[in-house]
Amino acid sequence: DKFNKLLEVLASQSGKMLNIKELSNTCDLAVQTIEEYLFYLENTYVIKLVRPFATNLRSELFKTPKIYFYDSGLANLLWLKTIPHEILGEIFETVIFGELTKRFGQSSIFYWRTKDKKEIDFILKQGRSILPIEAKINFASFSPKNIKIFLKEYNLQNFYCLGLKGNKENNHYIYPWEILKPKLL
Repeated sequence: DKFNKLLEVLASQSGKMLNIKELSNTCDLAVQTIEEYLFYLENTYVIKLVRPFATNLRSELFKTPKIYFYDSGLANLLWLKTIPHEILGEIFETVIFGELTKRFGQSSIFYWRTKDKKEIDFILKQGRSILPIEAKINFASFSPKNIKIFLKEYNLQNFYCLGLKGNKENNHYIYPWEILKPKLL
């Protein structure tokens, strides 16, 4: 029962920062047990703990990961007990995670967050190529402020906002199926 409750809570947090102490209190499980369950869930491809992007490997290893379900349908059913008629923002981000994983591999996906809580949903890294990606159901809700800071900090020019609705203002706004482009990075 506690394991099942943990799964439900994790599903409701797909795309969010992982807080093991909070999970421990919510599910009435020891921290060590939560860590073991997370290990099993990650190694059986139910969830993925996405690490933060950082150029300093030491700081990257000690920062809080975000959690994603590989299967957005499973996350929906565990969290909402149904498949909703419209996709929710958290689930849309989970869908994008799944598609990026299929296209680029799980070890290529990170997220970026600063101490003052500026955040970018995904940082795609392959070799020396780095690409920031935001997932927004509606293109109109995208604000490029954080992306501009990231681009300046890492001396980059390209980024994408993946969305479903609204006007695509420029080439940086793409639909999720355009991830399959041969030259995304």
